[in-house]
Amino acid sequence: MGNTPETQSNSHRHYRQLYHEVKYISSGDNGETFAAIKKTDADKIAARHQHLKTEAYFDELRYHLVAVKLCKDYFIENDLEQEIIFLTHSLKVRHPCFTSCLNVCLDDKQGIQWLALSFISGGDLSDFVDDMPHALSLSFRWHVASQLCEALLVLLYGVTTPSAQMPAMGWPLVAHGDIFLGNLLLRPNGSFGVFPDIVIADFGRAAEYRENDEEYLRAQVHDIHCIAMVLDNLKESSVRDGHYCDCGPCIDGEVIMEDCIRRLNTFGPLIDCADCIAVLKELKAVADAQRVLHYCGMPTDALAELHRCKISNEELETAIESVHV
Repeated sequence: MGNTPETQSNSHRHYRQLYHEVKYISSGDNGETFAAIKKTDADKIAARHQHLKTEAYFDELRYHLVAVKLCKDYFIENDLEQEIIFLTHSLKVRHPCFTSCLNVCLDDKQGIQWLALSFISGGDLSDFVDDMPHALSLSFRWHVASQLCEALLVLLYGVTTPSAQMPAMGWPLVAHGDIFLGNLLLRPNGSFGVFPDIVIADFGRAAEYRENDEEYLRAQVHDIHCIAMVLDNLKESSVRDGHYCDCGPCIDGEVIMEDCIRRLNTFGPLIDCADCIAVLKELKAVADAQRVLHYCGMPTDALAELHRCKISNEELETAIESVHV
């Protein structure tokens, strides 16, 4: 479906019938994203708090925020249709390691394309790297490696248990195709130490393959190669900002990481799924051990930025009280 000014306008008008638009978040190749809250959720929350504008009321509103992605009005080919179809047909499952589709509308006749996704409040890894390069410790980089391995094991193969050596029964042949710093979101209050969880986002270039052929194998290996690219980018930013640690134990950890990156970069394109799973699980085991060995927390200002309230009470109140036509 080609994208026209009416497509974006109709999409905006249609989703605003269901959601309060709270704040613009970002713009990418395939769409613009806004923080929003479902009108029915906002009404229920207001009733529970007896329409009192307490801090608890605003906190509950923030808890129910979603990220609504709308197609742009000046892209002819790069609309949201592929992403919508992928998230609603190819990858129907929900998992904390990637953004999930919560609501969607794809109506070719009306020219409507939008999808509501889980809202991740910590921002993306690219902005975090630019703003907080001193937070890119060796232990944090190993944490990113561990979480990306775990995310790809789930996303590509449906693997969620340590004993699994093959893709889950019935799991679709899928690949993300666009893993980089800007498509990795940060969820505060993560599952390890004070580090945020890494969440894979933006499935605009994701695809499902009908056969376990060379094209699919190349696609999954490309996603695995992207782990090495992300780790290289994190190291380069740390070195460039002068926060690269050269103490003895850290040097050992850096050498091990370089070996892992080298192996990822040379991982061949004609490997079967079992080999891909084995490599990801092996790297995750190394990363898990190394992030514990070198764990040093995170600078106070970086933690404050991760947990900073990105959506203010005033923005929530204004959005809910505004009348959208």
